[in-house]
Amino acid sequence: MTPDRYLETFFNRPGLKRFAFPGTLLWGDGARLEIPAILERVRVIDCYLDAHFAEHPLAAELLAPLEGRVRRRFVVVGEPRTQQVIAEAHEFESPDAVLAIGGGSTMDFAKAVTACRMFGLVDGVGMGSLRGLDPVAGAARPIMIDVPTTAGTGADTSRYYVTYDAKTKRKMHGKSWRLIADWSVLDPAFLRDCPDALLVTSAFDVFVHLFESMICRGEQSWFGQMLSLDTIPRLIRALDAVYRLGDRGSDTLVELLYSASVGGIAISNVRTGNVHEAAGALLEATSLSHAETLEVFFRSAYDQYAGATGPVCEDLLRRLATTSPHLALKSMDDLIGWWTEQFRAVGSLAHIHREVARLRPESVGLRERIFDRVWSDRVWIEKESPIELTEPAVWAFIDDSLARHGLGDV
Repeated sequence: MTPDRYLETFFNRPGLKRFAFPGTLLWGDGARLEIPAILERVRVIDCYLDAHFAEHPLAAELLAPLEGRVRRRFVVVGEPRTQQVIAEAHEFESPDAVLAIGGGSTMDFAKAVTACRMFGLVDGVGMGSLRGLDPVAGAARPIMIDVPTTAGTGADTSRYYVTYDAKTKRKMHGKSWRLIADWSVLDPAFLRDCPDALLVTSAFDVFVHLFESMICRGEQSWFGQMLSLDTIPRLIRALDAVYRLGDRGSDTLVELLYSASVGGIAISNVRTGNVHEAAGALLEATSLSHAETLEVFFRSAYDQYAGATGPVCEDLLRRLATTSPHLALKSMDDLIGWWTEQFRAVGSLAHIHREVARLRPESVGLRERIFDRVWSDRVWIEKESPIELTEPAVWAFIDDSLARHGLGDV
């Protein structure tokens, strides 16, 4: 067994742990301008760009020194579509380097294309019976560089990727340590004009990654917990500075970008929990963003965990009292309420309520789909959840979450 394959097949367990991050973070003002030096000897580059930045001066400035070596400039519009990923992977051979400039969808598109070329498929890479899957014979892995333009998914540092079927919207996903970017380039210039609602919801995505990494039962490690306890206060302090002080300076924006990348590192070393599984099922039925669907389920999940996660949450609250004393976050209820107010202030909470209410005619089927998605994740149910999750407990979690957002009495 190769070292790479061993890493892919190793799970943390009591008394024997691993923590991996096979990438490099580069952050600060002008970090984007270092990319030509990183790719100095690379001949063929494929570039995947978020639609917003396709013709943006920042992207043009970054790509100008690479002119003549950029073979592809592919614009990713919306969520990554599985059919587009497969077509892209089959039409062109692997380049020497892949450069992704965008949010989670753009980076996931680039990872999924690379996965398809390396492993011969998109859906299920590294999952179940395909855990530890070897690359196909002769497959070449390109150098991978990500430039996040939002601060949320941590896709640059995450081994996970998600695509969606263009017709059914069904999630198709995979994971591999080989898909983590070699370089995550965190330049605050790309975040300067990010809309308020996207900044808030993206930050909540980071928070959930870090929180789930901190409280999972089996895969949690001291190192991962340390990252969560340090980074959640950084994230909240930075987001508070944006909205309370109107601070969009480089230091504050870098903190948000850095927090997102750390969230990707942390969640890659554990696994997402029932909040993510339930959110994924709801995402397929609505126009909500990933982060907005996480908001639907987070409070109800925490309410069930509360008795089993007290000590580490108390550590977190002590750190928040030191870094952001003016927020007076003395309990987890205070902290969750603070997030709710951020969503309310930027209009995202109203959007969530409208979308959930629209689902009332199909609410029975929706409940069942969400339950099936959560209950089928046997690793979380049986091994990783901080508490024992019975069928009634999962139904209660789902019903309480939907009722909080306007879909009660289903």
